[in-house]
Amino acid sequence: MSLYVVRSLVFGGLAFAALFAGFRWNVWHSAGEASFAAGQKDTEGLVIGRLAASRTIGIFGMGGLLGFVGDCPELVTSDTAVLWRSYDPNAQTRIYLAQAPFRSFGPYLSHSGLQGNTPLRSWIGYSASSRPARGWTSSSA
Repeated sequence: MSLYVVRSLVFGGLAFAALFAGFRWNVWHSAGEASFAAGQKDTEGLVIGRLAASRTIGIFGMGGLLGFVGDCPELVTSDTAVLWRSYDPNAQTRIYLAQAPFRSFGPYLSHSGLQGNTPLRSWIGYSASSRPARGWTSSSA
């Protein structure tokens, strides 16, 4: 191996370790302690809710979308404010770890991989009200 390759691997490894430590443990204190501890718990809840739902409705149930599980009535909405108010993001971890039963799954439709899909939807004439959506509940299994 040439000296150039060795130096590149060492530099790349050190850069990766420094960036990983900054993101994982906040060693550079780029975020406040409270912000780092509580940051992104809402979106983390979407992933954990999907994991909990996958145990019951399968990996590709509800299109494999991220979402929340809970005890509220079924909810499929494109209005993210309604979704965030209807489910408790912090309860997702408790439900997943305890393998607790849940009554409904509310998919998060906003960021399904095509973040700029609002102009696309209007261009193709799609509206949420033109296609009725049905959520998953334990009674529909």
